[in-house]
Amino acid sequence: MSLTLPPVRARQDIKEAFDLFDVDETGVISTDDLMVTLRAMGFEPSPTQLQAMVVAVGGDPQATTVTEEQFFKIMTNKMEEVSSHEETCQAFRMFEPSGQSAEEGPMVTAEDVERITEMLGLQDNDSASRIQGMIRDADVSGTGEVSLTEFIRITNLRANTG
Repeated sequence: MSLTLPPVRARQDIKEAFDLFDVDETGVISTDDLMVTLRAMGFEPSPTQLQAMVVAVGGDPQATTVTEEQFFKIMTNKMEEVSSHEETCQAFRMFEPSGQSAEEGPMVTAEDVERITEMLGLQDNDSASRIQGMIRDADVSGTGEVSLTEFIRITNLRANTG
C-alpha cells in the first residue's frame, strides 16, 4: 500500500489532532484517543477494525498505543477512503440519473448509461446487451435501475477484484 501525502493543511490538521491527545509529549497516544479521532471524522470502526488499522501501519496486534507516525498513516488512509467515496459519488452524478426511487433517491437507468457511452463514442453493436448486463450486476434491489448505494457497492467490488 502506498502512502500518498495529503495537502499541507491536512498534514497540519493531523499533527494538531495528534498533539491534542499527546499532552505529555511522549510521541504516543492511546488507541482510545485514536478511536475518538476516527469518530470525529465520521468513522465508527469496531475494536477489531481499529486493531486491523494499527496492524496495517506496523503496530502490534495487542497495542494500546500508536506512535505519531502510525497515527499519521492511519489518518491519511482514512482521508483517502473519504476522497475515493466522494469521487465515486461524483462519478454516479455524471450519469445524470433520470430514475427516482422514494427510498433510494436518484437511480441510473440503462438509458442514462447508453447516453453517456454514446457521448463518449463507446457505442458498438453489442453495447446495449453489455449495458443491460452491467445494470443487472449492480442492481441488487431488482428495480432495473442502479441506486447510489448499488453503484458504490459494484464500484468497490470491481476495484477490489482487480
